[in-house]
Amino acid sequence: MNESFDVIIIGSGAGGGTMAYALAATGARILIVERGDFVPQEDENWSAQAVWKDLRYRTREQWLDELGREFQPYTHYNVGGNTKFWGSVLYRLRREDFQEMVHADGVSPAWPIDYETLAPYYDRAEQLYKVRGAVGDDPTEPPRGAYPYPPVPHAAGMAGVAARLRAMGLHPSHLPLGWRIFFIISGWVLVLVGIAGLALPGIQGVLTIAFGGALLSVASETAYWVLRWLTRAIFPNLSARYPTRTE
Repeated sequence: MNESFDVIIIGSGAGGGTMAYALAATGARILIVERGDFVPQEDENWSAQAVWKDLRYRTREQWLDELGREFQPYTHYNVGGNTKFWGSVLYRLRREDFQEMVHADGVSPAWPIDYETLAPYYDRAEQLYKVRGAVGDDPTEPPRGAYPYPPVPHAAGMAGVAARLRAMGLHPSHLPLGWRIFFIISGWVLVLVGIAGLALPGIQGVLTIAFGGALLSVASETAYWVLRWLTRAIFPNLSARYPTRTE
């Protein structure tokens, strides 16, 4: 390959993908080098047994620990890197993490920068990844502004546990999660609107579909979900090899 690039990014995971996004509008010629392929779209994607117990997508290579013993690392070689197999939890480092820390296994040296240096970039990253969270629940969190979106609600059982922990003087907190709940919900609403429109007679059905579709068309992410579903339903082989978007 006889080409030149302004920027070469090694890896398409959380770091590489974010860097590529930040540089995309600069006009620079950017090359992303990724040793893995796209994760195949298959039923096992949704299987906890296949992903977490059988380790279907984890690398099979062996690394060596400090004593020279082999172990299978927790890493995935594919487009998107480990972001394909995580819970979208996006914590900020704490102020103390940038300082010298004494641990049982040694001393972690201080960073050449502090938390305040990175704080505005954390803000930008949380906007990019649509992070949901609550300020004030976690006493270890440094002063900050509001999260871009409210936290993901606790399930009923977990809400009860959190309430009992607070009553004991503890500080349970919501995980900061990069989730797009509204767009997922609105996609299902669009499907329901279509079903209702088809069920209603004559002009009532047409108006239901038209009005409901108009209300939801403002959400571009909804259009993405619907088009992705249609593409994969109509052209399963094409969409399996060439995903419409890296998620």
